[in-house]
Amino acid sequence: MRCHVLLPIVATFLLNAQAAKDATAPRTEPARQVAQPQSEQQKAQVPFHWLEAAGETGGVRLATRTLERLALGSEYGSASEGEKETVPLGKDGTRTTVKVYDRDVNGNRQLIETVVEEIQNLPGGRTDATRTVSRRGVDGRLRPVRKDTQETSSTGANAYQTTMTIQLPGPSGSLVRAEQITQKEQAKGENQIEIDRIHMLRGGSGSWETNERRVSTTSKTNDQFSTDEAVYRYDANGKYQLDRQLSSKQWRDSRGMEQREVSTYRSDLSGRLNLDTRARISRESLPDGTTQTTQVLEQQNPASPSGGLRLVESITEYVRLTGSDKRERELYVQTPDANGQNQTVYSQRIVEYK
Repeated sequence: MRCHVLLPIVATFLLNAQAAKDATAPRTEPARQVAQPQSEQQKAQVPFHWLEAAGETGGVRLATRTLERLALGSEYGSASEGEKETVPLGKDGTRTTVKVYDRDVNGNRQLIETVVEEIQNLPGGRTDATRTVSRRGVDGRLRPVRKDTQETSSTGANAYQTTMTIQLPGPSGSLVRAEQITQKEQAKGENQIEIDRIHMLRGGSGSWETNERRVSTTSKTNDQFSTDEAVYRYDANGKYQLDRQLSSKQWRDSRGMEQREVSTYRSDLSGRLNLDTRARISRESLPDGTTQTTQVLEQQNPASPSGGLRLVESITEYVRLTGSDKRERELYVQTPDANGQNQTVYSQRIVEYK
């Protein structure tokens, strides 16, 4: 399958990476929370996706939601052209190649980045994946700037562990292991799922140091998902301290629209949790067959903590079939200007050919 894509110049939105091992130094950790899963439907394997170090947890094999946030993965910038092609790999795998192009001062197209992703489904329910990103240097040559590896395996009945490792350029320019993430997920009964995710960074001495730990509980009732998540970081004494809490709900309204709301509460200096951000996502099918997804992000103004949340970003995505073998995706980002009027600051267009 080949896609022609208009994307941000930096295709880091294709790179989410992470994996983790336990910290070498013993530390005091919070008790694990039991995430509240979902019924048999939730225990079915979900489509492959990469772990993400930042942002809320999500099941790799056990579904904890069906409506994801819209994300660019990079700062706003000029759009560039891209091509995406997926082909079979071996008996049960795929290879996806993304080529990103920019325009030089003369308007000529030049290759600036490639992303090659290989996913293999192995016996025993295991999945191995690799993703390599290469970018154009000042000499015009492509060089690897990142490599992600991710492995998922079963650890018991409805229980899985996923480990992701990120390699980035070291002092010599060659890729070295820089980040790791480990995620454990397990179903408890028919309607509960537990997720425990640890993100680690390579310290100055070369040892792994825990950067963040997230534990979440997800419950499902009919078409509704509800998740509570706690985010911990180490303090100066090497003890976990609560940094943030997230509360997420997903449901289908009376019109059949999918709705999701994610609220983030951040701990202040006194340890009290205050509402910091809220994201609202909705998805609906329009009469012409177009699927429209809208995301509104509100955030606390640091200069006016008592002023409540303010709109900081709105993203709208349209996905429509434009032929028997073609699908089009358009995305628009708006932010308020100095007068509070929304203005479009970024747009993206993707055409996918089947």
